[in-house]
Amino acid sequence: MTREIEIGDRIRDNDPRMPNRILKIAGIFESRVVARDWTGKPFRIQLRRIYTDGKARKGGFSLVEEQS
Repeated sequence: MTREIEIGDRIRDNDPRMPNRILKIAGIFESRVVARDWTGKPFRIQLRRIYTDGKARKGGFSLVEEQS
């Protein structure tokens, strides 16, 4: 199931060299998002590198599903 990315969503880095790196979406633009880590440092990420379908990958970023 895919869905649109919204401000406040959390994304996880799929790179195995960056374990447990979680970023929070702070802004959405035409082809990029600005996401911040826990220290507040901003990162610009291309939208095409963010996956929302839930499949396991070794690259890009995946949307973190909220746990109820």
